[in-house]
This record gives sequence, structure tokens and C-alpha cells, in this order.
Amino acid sequence: MPLRTSIISLCSVLSLQAQPSFSARTAQAEQVIERFYRGEALDALRERSNREIEAYNSRAKLVNAEQEQAKARMEAAQGPAREAYAQLQELDKGLKDIPDGNDQEGNKRFNARVQARNAQAHRANELHDQAQAAVDAYNALVKGKQGELSQARQQVLGTQAALDARYAAYQSFSKGGQDVAFFIGLNGLLADLRQALRSRPTDAELQKHLVSVRGLRRELALWAMASQARQSNGLVIVEVLVNDEPCWLVVDTGAMDTILSLEVVEAVGLGGALGKENSLVVVGGQRILGRALQIPRLSVGDQVQVQVEACAVRPCDVGIDGLLGQSFLKAFVYTIDERSPVKLLLKRR
Repeated sequence: MPLRTSIISLCSVLSLQAQPSFSARTAQAEQVIERFYRGEALDALRERSNREIEAYNSRAKLVNAEQEQAKARMEAAQGPAREAYAQLQELDKGLKDIPDGNDQEGNKRFNARVQARNAQAHRANELHDQAQAAVDAYNALVKGKQGELSQARQQVLGTQAALDARYAAYQSFSKGGQDVAFFIGLNGLLADLRQALRSRPTDAELQKHLVSVRGLRRELALWAMASQARQSNGLVIVEVLVNDEPCWLVVDTGAMDTILSLEVVEAVGLGGALGKENSLVVVGGQRILGRALQIPRLSVGDQVQVQVEACAVRPCDVGIDGLLGQSFLKAFVYTIDERSPVKLLLKRR
């Protein structure tokens, strides 16, 4: 999905911040991600559904051709039997006039006709039996093929129904930015956990929840990366470390500033260092409002830059924590290689 740049307000209904405990908030986040972000991607499911429909249509076309061929064989097998019965009917007509019992010659000719008729009847019955075998074979073929097609059709309809249900659920969830509100809530949970750990750094339960939340954020980032990779003009998303916190930023070579989610800024302990609000240009040339700050340490792979000028804003897409702009990139000779696992290749100037 394209990067959305409008500032989206927090949805209190879905916000994890409304939950009273870290356990409940983490469990709720897990449930949302399980429902909307795990499993086969919607566009991949749509492609599979389309392939199944095409395969079904091709198979139905072949089955129809097979049935037509079998029907032609059945009708060809029935031809001799029909002809034999037609001949039998003609012979039966010759038996309508029964000769006088005293007409010996007439009786002989009549008996000969009866014998010929009976022989023809025997031959017609044999041909009928042969034709019936062809009819049975045709009926069995039709029944088997129609059953096969019915099963394939049910599979196609099942895939389509699953697609429709998931698409409707996701559309309802994402309508009005509720998906982003959920992501903001998850990032708020990260910030709250890290704040709690500053006063209780050895708390094992807090550490466990932090690991879980970081895992969920990584899962959403991978989902966002995969979504962009399936687009012909998809955005390049890279993993960075903001101080010691893993984040995922869109590489924007046209942006002057680096942008971070407000909740991530809070999570790394920089909320108190936010400056005045200013306007900045982001992907697509749009302007948004953000609050200035300096990131003490920002690293991509093994390349580190300190005191990076940045702005804090609300996130605009699930799984994406902001933009990596020229305030970081200008220190490096950089190459974007989407074929490379790391995507962004950096060499210090």
C-alpha cells in the first residue's frame, strides 16, 4: 500500500494504551496481528484465487471436450443397433399376413420369414447390448467428470469466499485509519514498557513483554516490506537502530529530514528533547507537521551517524516508523539495490 502522509489521530477504541496491564495489551496486539497480518497476503491470496479460477475453466473446457468425444462414440455405437431395429420392424410388417394352414408353400415362406425375423431380432439385441455398454461408459464418464468439476468448483468458491471475508474484515479494520491507530497503540506499548524498565531494569516480566512487543513490531515491518516488494514502484524499507531500538524507515533520498514516530521517540527516551513544531516535505512532495529533535545515534548495518537531525510525527502506515532522509544519508555515498538483502548500501564520504 502507498505511504500515507496525512496525520491520523489516535483511535481510542482500538488503542492499546487504554488497556490496564502489559500482559493484556500484548495479548490484544497479538490477536490483532494474528487476524489481519499473518498468513497468506491478501494480494497473494487474490492471485492464487485467480489461478484456481483459470485452472478450473481450463479443466472444464477439457472435460466438455472429453464428454463430447464420448457422446460421439456412444451415438456411433448406437447407430448399428438403430439400423438393426429398423430392419426388424420391416420384417415384422411381413408377418402380418398369416397364410392359410392348408397352404403348405405359403406356410414354408412364412416360417422362413419368421426365422429371418428371429435372427434379425437376435442380431439387433446383440447390437443393443454393445450400444448399451457405450451408453453406460458415457454416463459413467459424465458422472465422474461432473463430480471432479464439482469438487474443483467448491475449492475455487472456498478460496474466493476466504478472500472476500478477509478482504472485508481488513477493509473494515483499516477504514478511517484504524489500522494505523492500532500501530500507534503498539508503539505506545513499546514506549511504556521501556519507560517502566528504566526504573525496573531487572524486571524479568517487563523484559519478556519487551521481547514480545519488539517481535510483533518486526513482524509488522516484514509485512510492510513484503507489501511494498509486491508493487512495481514499492518503497524501500530498511531496518535501523535508533540508539538501541530496532526501527524500520522508508529510504527517502528527496527528504531533508529523517522522520520518526512520536512513540518511538518516547521509547528511546528522547520525548523530553523535542523542539518546536515545523513543516517538512515527505514522500510525494506533501508537507506535514513535526517536532524537531536530534537522534544521538542512528545506525544502518555497520554504518553509524551521531546527532542526526530529525522530526517526530505520527506514523502513517503500519510497520513503518518513519523516513530515512538526507540528514543521515548526506554523510554517505549510498546506493539503493533492491536485489540486495540489505537494500541500502552505504559508504562513508
